[in-house]
Amino acid sequence: AREIRKSIGDREGESQTYNALGIVAYERGDIKAAIVSWKEALSAAEEMADARAQCFLLNNLGEGYLELGDIAEAKVALEEARHHAEMLGDKRGMAEVARNYYLMASEDPDSVGLLGFHWPSFVEGTGARDLLRDVKWRYWWIGSEITGKCLGPAGVDAETAPFFDDCL
Repeated sequence: AREIRKSIGDREGESQTYNALGIVAYERGDIKAAIVSWKEALSAAEEMADARAQCFLLNNLGEGYLELGDIAEAKVALEEARHHAEMLGDKRGMAEVARNYYLMASEDPDSVGLLGFHWPSFVEGTGARDLLRDVKWRYWWIGSEITGKCLGPAGVDAETAPFFDDCL
């Protein structure tokens, strides 16, 4: 399918095929092959200037790099994914970036403070201050999971936290 799509100039189809091959490789445990496929898919998405596909693929790459223990490459891929998700206002993309940041912070505790200060804007360093309420709660839940403490915003009764039952 990949060769047919390439021969007819179907870059979108080619990107989708490479992504699917990457997912299959990832599920089989061949993370390096998954990354190669996702890079090919990303190349096609970049050529088409498809920011949504780029966000999705960069998240996949970030997760793959995390699986290999390559925190530096994961940070680069996830920062690019975050940029695309923020630019598009893509809540699902931002949620996936947050999930992968959580995985990264679990592997590299030094990244927690950096992410806490900068998320979601690495340029302005606004932290979680300007995020929607539900996103803030997810952010605090991630911090609670990483630290093993029940965290929440200052001045808010912990019993009102959506994840309070998880903190008991």
